[in-house]
Amino acid sequence: MEAVLRNLSSTAELLAVAARSIAVEQWDKQTLSRAFHWARYCEHLFSRFHNNTTIKRVMEKQLELTNESLRAVFPGYSDICFSDLFQCQHLLLMGLLKNPDLPISIMKILFDTASPVNNQQSDYQDVTGFCSRIIQCKSACKVLSPLTDLSGADAEVQGAVLMERLEDLLSGGGEAGQSTL
Repeated sequence: MEAVLRNLSSTAELLAVAARSIAVEQWDKQTLSRAFHWARYCEHLFSRFHNNTTIKRVMEKQLELTNESLRAVFPGYSDICFSDLFQCQHLLLMGLLKNPDLPISIMKILFDTASPVNNQQSDYQDVTGFCSRIIQCKSACKVLSPLTDLSGADAEVQGAVLMERLEDLLSGGGEAGQSTL
């Protein structure tokens, strides 16, 4: 459990560095991938322990201690609590994008549309195109939202066609999907 608590603290520190430190200027693609790996790790911790009040309380206490030290180092630091862990990748991404010291090279990796995100599980997932994938999903939601007024077979057919196109686009067969969307 001590190792888990150390990892939890380290990930909270990582989120603070990503959002508020000039150190991100030194990040490369591998560092970025490792950061998202640790964010996913914390999401896993949340999903595994959110119903276990004893472990949850211990993790909350660890986060409180870490938050206290981070507030001393980073003025304006926003505390992380256990319930934030379910969206740790999102917090990391938002922190990076808000950091004025984020290098263009990292932004290019996140917004790259040439090579979609690798969705296979590996030690360090490829984060190339991470933002582009989010944008594609958000766009699909916008396209699908008018379908809420439709009912019955019309909505099912249009929804099925759009989902098929979206799945094709996200699975890497983007050429066909891009020309029809």
